[in-house]
Amino acid sequence: MSGPRETVEKEVVEAPSLYHLRRDGIFMASILLSQVISNVPMVALYLPLMRGLGLGPGNVVAWVGLAAASTIAGNLTLIGAASNIIILQASEKRGGPRLSYLEFLMYGIPVTLVNALIYYVYLNII
Repeated sequence: MSGPRETVEKEVVEAPSLYHLRRDGIFMASILLSQVISNVPMVALYLPLMRGLGLGPGNVVAWVGLAAASTIAGNLTLIGAASNIIILQASEKRGGPRLSYLEFLMYGIPVTLVNALIYYVYLNII
């Protein structure tokens, strides 16, 4: 007897028309999750999930989508990537401007949206 998770995974894997839905869901969830989980651990957590969804090495677009989304997600918020905090601290130590979380977000939103749109279009044409 299979549980609810196995049933859902089976339905998703066996429905080829849902491949784009899975790929897009992975892309969007990666951007959002990378705001609270650092990129590398987030991708490590995604590996078994993607395999459970039936996405193997042959599903290049889904894997590229995961890599792209987790990378550009660091641009969205100040805490989206550790490097953002490191650079901000280094700038402040040298007398550079101090950015608040909201000020960073004002730049991060348009940059992330443009990058996400470019990757989304790219992922839909490859």
